[in-house]
Amino acid sequence: PSKHLMLVSFLSKFLKDKGTFEFKRSIVSGIVELMKQHPEAAESSLLHLCEYIEDCEYDWLAIEIIHILGEIGPFTSGKYRF
Repeated sequence: PSKHLMLVSFLSKFLKDKGTFEFKRSIVSGIVELMKQHPEAAESSLLHLCEYIEDCEYDWLAIEIIHILGEIGPFTSGKYRF
């Protein structure tokens, strides 16, 4: 259970590298599933997704992440960050 933060950090490193849309979409989907299964990982996961939006080369993926922020962000302890 305590390794979910390391897993999110590991996955987010791949978001910064070059890759196809499908690859990055599966990483984002994995992070979202992890947040659903471990709500305590939501805040750090959302921070990593926010960092990715800044340099996202795929508009559709950025829109999907913004949608996720709107759904999950208000229910985190740091809701004013998102």
